[in-house]
Amino acid sequence: MQVRCFLCRKTFEFGPQRSEGRRIHAWAIMVCQSCRTANWDGIPPLSYPHLVEHLRSKGIEITLNRFGRITWPSS
Repeated sequence: MQVRCFLCRKTFEFGPQRSEGRRIHAWAIMVCQSCRTANWDGIPPLSYPHLVEHLRSKGIEITLNRFGRITWPSS
């Protein structure tokens, strides 16, 4: 199944046979493996303002790490 990465907006394969990304359940989004790998140390909020807006709209607290990046949820 083709799904769209919430961060970069590119499509990727996601399903039982092939998975090029993952679901971030805590945030109710899908993220491609490229974005997850490139942002391993957190997500820069200025690069992804739509993520900040999404998290705020869901009432999810935004936690910044020591680099000023949004911390990925633990699960």
